[in-house]
Amino acid sequence: MRVKSSSRKLCAIFSHGPAYLVISSRTSPIAITAPGATAVDGKGSNSPYSQALANAIENNRVPLEQLFRQVRVDVMNATGEDQVPWDSSSLTGEFYFKRPNGTAPAQQTALLAPAPAAQPAAPSGSGGGEAGRAPQPAVAPGKVFKDNCPNCPDLVSIPAGKFKMGSDADADMDRKEERPTHDVSFAKPFALMTKEVTRDQFASFAKETNREIDAGCQANDGGNGKWQDKATFLNPGIEQQGNHPVVCVSWSDAHDYADWLSAKTGKQYRLPTEEERDYAARGGKKTVWPWGEDSASVNGCKVANVFDKTGKAKYPINDDLLPCNDNYAETAPVDAFPANGFGLKGMIGNAWEWVEDCYHETYKGAPTDGSAWDEDSCKDRVLRGSSYLDNVWDSRFASRDKMTAGDRNTNVGFRLARDL
Repeated sequence: MRVKSSSRKLCAIFSHGPAYLVISSRTSPIAITAPGATAVDGKGSNSPYSQALANAIENNRVPLEQLFRQVRVDVMNATGEDQVPWDSSSLTGEFYFKRPNGTAPAQQTALLAPAPAAQPAAPSGSGGGEAGRAPQPAVAPGKVFKDNCPNCPDLVSIPAGKFKMGSDADADMDRKEERPTHDVSFAKPFALMTKEVTRDQFASFAKETNREIDAGCQANDGGNGKWQDKATFLNPGIEQQGNHPVVCVSWSDAHDYADWLSAKTGKQYRLPTEEERDYAARGGKKTVWPWGEDSASVNGCKVANVFDKTGKAKYPINDDLLPCNDNYAETAPVDAFPANGFGLKGMIGNAWEWVEDCYHETYKGAPTDGSAWDEDSCKDRVLRGSSYLDNVWDSRFASRDKMTAGDRNTNVGFRLARDL
């Protein structure tokens, strides 16, 4: 692989097996920055674009056009959005540098349509060009915003900070999977969906992508539950409306939804890490539960959709409940309960939420910087946040659970994070 670059030109020759692609500013045009703008040279032998492209080819097994979207995001992050790459394509099929299964691609020709013609620079003082362009402000912590697409979710910027993760050794609710406690620090903010992904939002994704809807979902009842062969996220077998959290979705389903939003927006959507979600759920609180320190507080029904008298009337198996009624025996609308200190709703209760991390039996060796704790081979993924069917004990901030990545359940959904 050879990469050469200058402020205005990129020449790259890549070879993988029998397939070859030559990208050149003279032969197959790619605009490595927006029309009329100047590319950033960066430091070292490669420009930010060349480095991002080389890294993407080496580390991703995705179609060419998806790869270029990832390059765009990486270059924008590396340059503080001073450089926004453009590309267009006349491909009629999928081209891979590396196939998903690792095999070499067949002989293919990638034809890149000319990028939009560069426009003349605006006169000085007119607001155009590098000097006249107003800097893009960072998303302020606590600000609710959304990307520009019809199905884009509301997001809120979560501030940088630190917290203690896990439960203390002398607490009567301590469990080994919540030990040892450890300090986690976030050096920069990140964004999180203000609410869980709804059934309607996931249905829009399934329709737009012509997704085949897999049937089969475990129905929870507070005991052993039962398997439902015909249940889907559209008909999970519990009482739901379109503004309720989507359930009967797997960890892989959540990843596919994130990839779809990333492709639509050019931004990096993903599942949050366990540490990000725990930090965000607390919203600055240091109490055991979101309603305080009292496990039997009637205020719990005002704060979260967890197991209470309403749930007990339908699911009589569980006896550890809040002594109040929230009027939801199963899922509730995602905005039914008030937001926490970070502007997030439903972080405890309603539906458990998938996170990125592989499940580990304890926190020994866990990262302390907010990153995901993953493994090359991982069967079970972490669930966070409790649900409408979970007792008070499991509705603590520190509580965690697990589920096999391909499984689906009537009380498990997700929300997404987005890099800033």
